[in-house]
Amino acid sequence: MAQAVIISHPSEIIQKGLIAILEKELFVSVISCTNCSEIESKYLTIYSDLVVILPAETSDHNLFVSYRSKARRLFLVGVENSKSEKQKQQLFDLHISVNDSPDLLSNQINRFFNVENQTKEEDELTVREKEILRLIALGHTNKSIANELFISTHTVISHRKNITDKLGIKSIPGLTVYAIIQKIISQTDLAKDNLM
Repeated sequence: MAQAVIISHPSEIIQKGLIAILEKELFVSVISCTNCSEIESKYLTIYSDLVVILPAETSDHNLFVSYRSKARRLFLVGVENSKSEKQKQQLFDLHISVNDSPDLLSNQINRFFNVENQTKEEDELTVREKEILRLIALGHTNKSIANELFISTHTVISHRKNITDKLGIKSIPGLTVYAIIQKIISQTDLAKDNLM
């Protein structure tokens, strides 16, 4: 799932400060953008989850309607230059001040990104994928997995691809660590006597 934070602010100091804070706090792309139309033309359809940070005084209602119609999931943040600004427009999902704690913004963005990502069913391994992962972690080859589970080698390869796609883990040691953490295997299963 592609996630990004796009910052478009006329103040270079504010823009660079936000980028520095968010790159340190978040594990998503943080993109600097020169104007609002660039956001619409380049980024809204690329990212499935998108946070857009704009000056709080941005008041183009049609622009926001267009953003929301094109983006799959969108979180709009308005940055106010001082605490005294009271431009709490209903167009934004969150208003922050340059005087606010950096944690406020990063926590809200993390909350937005994690709402959908907490437990997605399509990202969970099936029972068969867990069986195959267990055997991979125990050192079995594709052929020995196929023989043990009475399936073709091609099916094992397909399941392995699905497992690595869902988990984002490509190496056998990485898959083994994941299997231990998820209690698919135990560390005692990895004793030399039990390995292939």
